[in-house]
Amino acid sequence: MKVSHVSETIHGGIATYLNEIVPKQLLEKSYEISLLIPENQTDCISFNADTMTFKRPKRGLRCLFSLFMSYKRLLKKNKPDIVHIHSSFAGIVVRLYHFFVSKNKPILIYCAHGWSFSMTTGSLSKVIYVLIERFLSNYTDSIICISKFEKNLALMNGLPEDKLKVIYNSLSSQVPKPEKVDVQIDPGNLNFLFVGRFHEAKGFDFLPDIFNELGSNYQLYVAGGARLDNEYDHEVPANVTKLSWLNQGQLQYIYESIDAVIIPSRWEGFGYVAIEAMRSGKPALVSKNGALPELIENDVNGVIFELSCSSIIEAIKKVDKQKLQCYGSEGYKMFIDNFESGINYKILKELYERLGYEKK
Repeated sequence: MKVSHVSETIHGGIATYLNEIVPKQLLEKSYEISLLIPENQTDCISFNADTMTFKRPKRGLRCLFSLFMSYKRLLKKNKPDIVHIHSSFAGIVVRLYHFFVSKNKPILIYCAHGWSFSMTTGSLSKVIYVLIERFLSNYTDSIICISKFEKNLALMNGLPEDKLKVIYNSLSSQVPKPEKVDVQIDPGNLNFLFVGRFHEAKGFDFLPDIFNELGSNYQLYVAGGARLDNEYDHEVPANVTKLSWLNQGQLQYIYESIDAVIIPSRWEGFGYVAIEAMRSGKPALVSKNGALPELIENDVNGVIFELSCSSIIEAIKKVDKQKLQCYGSEGYKMFIDNFESGINYKILKELYERLGYEKK
């Protein structure tokens, strides 16, 4: 079976997903795997596979046209049986292509990795995104939702239930080898970690004022930062340390040095950082938004808070190191039972095989 993974961008969660799933597929003798990804993002993948690229200096019509033409070349060269589409814009390009060209259409599996209409505040923009997704669902064989929250959101917005399949994102139980980071983390403090972009969706903007109020006994370490033009690089108080972007080994070193992660997201289709923390035996303090309550059970493997400065401060002040260690132990058990990559890879493989069988 020939499988091609196509994505308009792979930064962040999509890269994590591909780095977990594709190496397993490459070990399968029955699969031939290829990728179509941006030319300037190939360093995000950690495996060797047949990879075609397209030019993506920034998102726009030129980028989408480049993806369209490259996809056309991929079809001619590889003749895939399954095209597994990642990200909303790749979903538009690939499925529109097959709207116009129906001959020899491969099986199309689509995962938005977070619905565009869930992160859109303008009512007109949201309606447009919904109408696009509804229309293009007619040219999709299966739509993978990365959480129950994402599936419910799709149903609420009129996507066909018979095409929706929940497959949680997942991680290998084997953690990356820690790589030392040049930072001093005092175990006498309560140390928190924020991982991600300074995008409005991730809610980092709450944290500088919160930690300024909490004082020096509470420390926040920030792995990430502003990546896009619309992301503001916030000023931070003395008890907030910016580490910039870290590789997986460096990030693992920080996970092992802190007490808990904090995820104050406004929108979250899944929450990779939460399960990365769980895998490392660390708890997560999370907002009640999106899929995060599917990953964190309040007062069991972390804390769920309302998204306001006062509620976040209250959540932080109610925990101590002993309680966080108990949460972390429970979180590791929940990770092994629900989010270890072997479990969810098996579900994805069964989906591929079922769709391939139905097409014969």
